[in-house]
Amino acid sequence: MDGDAAALLRFMWEAWNEVFRSTFELAERSLASEEVNRMKLELRQTMFDQKFRDERKRAGTLRQSFGDNGTSFIQ
Repeated sequence: MDGDAAALLRFMWEAWNEVFRSTFELAERSLASEEVNRMKLELRQTMFDQKFRDERKRAGTLRQSFGDNGTSFIQ
């Protein structure tokens, strides 16, 4: 999935540059590039946060199954 997203972003970036190269000057394209980079960072942070929440939830489920000391409740 990550490879697909990276390839799609690369394609979109190249297509955007090709279309707008004659419309916008370098400064305007640079500003747009900074915005895209900011959005990518936010997306990465969101993905990291979600993964962290999933791991915490999984760890909580394991603690409930095995108890806090790592032993099973089943005797």
